[in-house]
Amino acid sequence: MTANRPIVLILTRDPVFSREIKDHWPQDPAPHSSAPDFIVLDEAFAPDLKGSNYDLAIADASYFEKRGHLTENDKSIDGDTNKKDNSTKIKALKQSLAAAGKPAVMIHSNPARFL
Repeated sequence: MTANRPIVLILTRDPVFSREIKDHWPQDPAPHSSAPDFIVLDEAFAPDLKGSNYDLAIADASYFEKRGHLTENDKSIDGDTNKKDNSTKIKALKQSLAAAGKPAVMIHSNPARFL
């Protein structure tokens, strides 16, 4: 008899983000329960999630704010990240997650940003 372990998909490019989620995942004290299998993917794969076999997706919402590889199109006149461009990318990520038809959450990996 094999137990079907739940699959948690983590969408991020930040290894610290995925490690924190895995390390702090609550352990179920119920007998015969097991921790989920974690799969870490880059956010760029989000449009391909429809029909994928996972139980929960967790996306890193802060990625678009902290990129270190900005192009000229990603910068405003004063050199800051173009917030409209980032907003569009986050919206596309949300739409991809919604289209997949599976439970999903977006978490900002920098909680100090909201203090």
